[in-house]
Order: sequence, then C-alpha cells, then structure tokens
Amino acid sequence: MDIIWSCALTMFLCCWSVLVMNVPTPGSSSFHVLRQKFRLLCLCALAPEIVFQVALGQFLSANQSKAGFHAAGYTDWSLRHSFYVNMGAIHLRAPDFQKTFPIDAHQLLYLIRHQYVDYPKVNEDAIKDKNKSDGMLRLITLLQAIWFVVNLAARSKQDLAISCMELSTSAWVIFCLGITICWSKKPADVETVEFIVTKTPLQQILKDGGDKARAPYYNTPLDFISREEWVWSRLWNHGLTYLRACRLVSPAPERPIQHIGDTANPVVAGWWYALFVLISLCYFAVFIAAWNFNFPSKTERLLWRIASIAAPASATAFCFAMFFCATWYPLLRDKWQKSSS
Repeated sequence: MDIIWSCALTMFLCCWSVLVMNVPTPGSSSFHVLRQKFRLLCLCALAPEIVFQVALGQFLSANQSKAGFHAAGYTDWSLRHSFYVNMGAIHLRAPDFQKTFPIDAHQLLYLIRHQYVDYPKVNEDAIKDKNKSDGMLRLITLLQAIWFVVNLAARSKQDLAISCMELSTSAWVIFCLGITICWSKKPADVETVEFIVTKTPLQQILKDGGDKARAPYYNTPLDFISREEWVWSRLWNHGLTYLRACRLVSPAPERPIQHIGDTANPVVAGWWYALFVLISLCYFAVFIAAWNFNFPSKTERLLWRIASIAAPASATAFCFAMFFCATWYPLLRDKWQKSSS
C-alpha cells in the first residue's frame, strides 16, 4: 500500500504543479477553469509526451517572438512577455469589430510594426505579480521526484524488487522535468485579460494584409499573420473533432475564439524535434529496463515485453514520419515543383 501511495503522490504532484494553463475565456467561472485543468491533468497523466511536445512548442514560439521584438529594437521584451501574450492575456479591440479576441506575440509585433497599435507598457514585474504559481509547491514536487528516483536507484543497486508501478512513475518524471523547464517562464493561473485598442478598422488591417488576409480565418481574423499548421497540429485537430462528436471534450469554440487552447501546438521542427524524440526514447527505455523483472506469470512478462518494444517502435516510426512531413517533404515538394516548371 505504501508503494501505491508513494507513486500516486509523486504522479499527482508532478502533474498538478507542472501544468500552466492559458488565460481562460473572460467571464469563466472557477469551476470551468478547474475542469479545464483537470482535463489537462488527465492528458498529462495518460500521455505526458503530448503535453511535453506542447510545452516545447510554446517555448520555441516564445523564443522566436522574443527574437523578433529584439530585432525590431524592443530589447526590454523578455521571454516572460512572449509567454504572457501567447497565452492569450492580451485581447485586441477594433472600432469596426464587435468582439475582442486574443492575439499572440507575433501578431502583436506585426500590429506594432505597421503602427496599428502602440507598444504595450507591460512591465515584467507586473507579469510576475499576476503569476500565481507556488514556487514552494514546485520545489517540493522536484524534491519528491528526485527522492523517488534516487530511492529506486538505490534499491536496484541492492538487488531489491521494484514494482512496475514504481518504474512507470519514474519514467514519467523524465517528461515532468522537461515540461517544468519549458514552462519555467510562463506565468501560471493568470485569469484576467488586458485590452489593446487599435484606431484602425479591422477591415483596413485585413485589406493591407493582402491575399492571405482575405482567406477565411480559423481562430481569429489575424490568423494570416502567424497561424502555421503542421502535421501534428492537423492530426490533433482531427482527433479533437472525433472526441467532440463523442462528447468527450468541450464543443468547438465560437469564432473568433476568446481563449487560446491549452493544447495549441506550435511547430516543433529540426533539431528540436530530434531532441523531443530522444527524450521520448529515454522515457520508453525505462519500461524496457523491466525486461527481466519477476512477474506473477510468464504471460504477463511476455505482454510487458511486447508492449515495451511496440510502444517505442511505433512512437519512433510516427515521429520520423512527422519529422519527414514537417521538414523534408516541403523541401522536396518545392524542389520538384521548380524542376517541373
């Protein structure tokens, strides 16, 4: 029973403390926010690699936004600023558009460069003040995770038995640390939005945006600035469509959206995607470590071995397929189109 409680406590602390939600829809109740976090908690417990990929993508997107602001001369813009805007903390209000909608850091920079809005005076200390993350809870969680892994390592060194539940929990700690690092600068539990006002009609902004801006939007009218689909985001959106049809997740939001989804998937490509694959393989390798564990029956041992091989094999094949589609396929397609024309 002690093993069950120890694993459950470690898993819960890791899942709950590392999650950083985006800003909810204005006017959302506390129950709605808690329900959304519980859903993300379940996803984190069942598929931590998905949440880690989301966190890594958001980290890379925030870094790109920071570099863009610095290149434009706004050197006081920090990674925390980028996370703050990307999580939907700033809504745009236009004179000819009835609803406000969230904008990301790329869109904000576009509006500033084209002089549609002024550079927002968002102080980093003010963002920190809005951050409700409990540093002590994260420290306790980190110490609990380290103690758990060290305890398992010591027992393994002494040739003492380790249960499969403990092994599974220790594997999850790998992604827990990765998510914590990626979201270390992301403000937690921010529930209020700020409004930035443009005097330029939205129709004029779209007209100035050219042909791309005339296409129907998916999230907000400013999708043409920064929305970038890739293989995983398409797969994820298709999956959500099926889950909504089964009424397992919330219905599709109204357009324009009032909240940037917590599982929004910015692009992860190149060496960063290779890093994601490597960390995922380390996660699966922990399960392979139980290859010669003592199981109640030979059938259970065989099933564990099959699962421990099938999971990383299928995940690796899927990751390489996504990497090819996101990185090499566009290059080959462009090269083929140039050669044929």
